[in-house]
Amino acid sequence: MSDPRTKGELFSETCRDHVRAWYLKEVYGRKKLVVTSPMLKGTQEETASLMTLEEFRKERGLFKNEKRFENEWIKGYPDVINGDEVIEVKTPFDIFTFHKAKGIYTPRGLTAHGWQVLGYLGLTNKNYGTLAHVLTDTPDWLVQDEVRKAYYSMKIQTDEEEDYFAKKVEPMIVANHKYSSGLDGFANIPIDLRVKEYEMEFDADRYKKICDRVDLINEILKEKPQEIWK
Repeated sequence: MSDPRTKGELFSETCRDHVRAWYLKEVYGRKKLVVTSPMLKGTQEETASLMTLEEFRKERGLFKNEKRFENEWIKGYPDVINGDEVIEVKTPFDIFTFHKAKGIYTPRGLTAHGWQVLGYLGLTNKNYGTLAHVLTDTPDWLVQDEVRKAYYSMKIQTDEEEDYFAKKVEPMIVANHKYSSGLDGFANIPIDLRVKEYEMEFDADRYKKICDRVDLINEILKEKPQEIWK
């Protein structure tokens, strides 16, 4: 949904990248496989994130939605449908990505996550949307993978370097991923500082922009698909 920077262009380069990827998958069956540690944590910690959000809100019944919604323009699985509210839950990889996480609005309009929440509101005919960034402990196996990466990147070769890594580097890596585990030398982070919520109401005009953009892309793909490769 980002606007092009060059006058006369129909799409931004970011939009073109997404359309190209979709086209290659739908027409040629090719899909770039990307698996990262943040993605793995996000998938594994879905339940923990919802439980943390429930505790933060002092509210029960925030269950993961398993129903796929689809209309003429959008399809997807909203994370949580809570009455007239749709909640999109993000699980940052560590404390630093949590504090850098963006909300729904910017001075220029909506963020990417804002458009996502708005799209889900249109899909589900709900009026209120929430984007929730929830900081949970990273699974041990992913933390140890981060420790391993750091060990090899530092090219540890001597006993002195090994001792420094074990006493200084590894504990800090662990602490950057554990917030409620009672680590020696590191304070726990209370739950009210591990959840950030951003709210929005359904905006019919902006939702129409999503639909119009999809219609335009489909028209170009039908009439002159070569345009997306320029």
